[in-house]
Order: sequence, then structure tokens, then C-alpha cells
Amino acid sequence: MGIKAFHIFFIGVCTLMFVGLGAWQASEYSAGAGLGALAWSGLAFAGAAGLLIYGVGFVKKLRGIGYL
Repeated sequence: MGIKAFHIFFIGVCTLMFVGLGAWQASEYSAGAGLGALAWSGLAFAGAAGLLIYGVGFVKKLRGIGYL
């Protein structure tokens, strides 16, 4: 696996982890955990959106370079 493919894989895994963290904290907030859980949920979803934007930009920038 080349560095480009690993980078794309790592961005994808981190994005999914941020989404999972955001969903978990949102469920904690709905269970009565307080505003801290809501804040963490918002930060996690914002991080996931940022990584998604970064990943799309990365793929567009290095479109001509092979994956291996």
C-alpha cells in the first residue's frame, strides 16, 4: 500500500471515528448527560466535516499520482 492510499484510508477511518464519537455524545446528551456532551458532539461532527473536506481536496490535488 502506497503512502497516498494509506493517507486516504487513514482519513476515512478518522472520519468514521469522529462520526461515531459525535453520535455517542449526542445519545449521551439525550440521556441527560449535560451540555458538555452536546459540545463534544458538535466538535466531533465539525471534525468529521473538516476531515471530509480535507480528504476531497487531497484526492483532487493528487489525482494524477498513482495509489501504489
